Amino acid sequence: MSKTFLSRLAMLEILDAAGPLTISELAHRSGLDVAVVSRTVAACEGDGWLTRAHGKITIGPRTTLLGHSGPFAEVIARAAPLVHAVAGVTGLLTHAYSLVGTSSVLIAAGPGRHPGPRLASPPAPRSTPPPPGTPSPSSSTPASSARCCRPSRTRTPPRSPPR
Repeated sequence: MSKTFLSRLAMLEILDAAGPLTISELAHRSGLDVAVVSRTVAACEGDGWLTRAHGKITIGPRTTLLGHSGPFAEVIARAAPLVHAVAGVTGLLTHAYSLVGTSSVLIAAGPGRHPGPRLASPPAPRSTPPPPGTPSPSSSTPASSARCCRPSRTRTPPRSPPR
């Protein structure tokens, strides 16, 4: 696969994970020249791959069409109900991640009803779960394992499922 193509896909991933960025911010994060990023954005805007608002670039509506018929779509479809069931029973924000290369990527999230135990290294606060496809804040290894924040040593009482 060409380096050019991969670097342009990386731009989409950066925008998806970071949110709206200016052309220069996107160039800095992607390691590409500002002129290259500007030309790429201009080429992608017309087809809806990227959008520009208030001087910032974000992924466009056409990107939502990606992945719905791929082989991974079934995994996502099967994970979502399980994650929501766990969140419903435990009342905790619940995530399912998949290891993609050396990165863990969020594939499903279920909102919790109340806060869970404090984490030793809490992730940045969020009012809503991140959208599926968001890279996780954990570090991961290619040996199909991911490390995340460790729970504190305080024990929480087990919860029984609602009746």
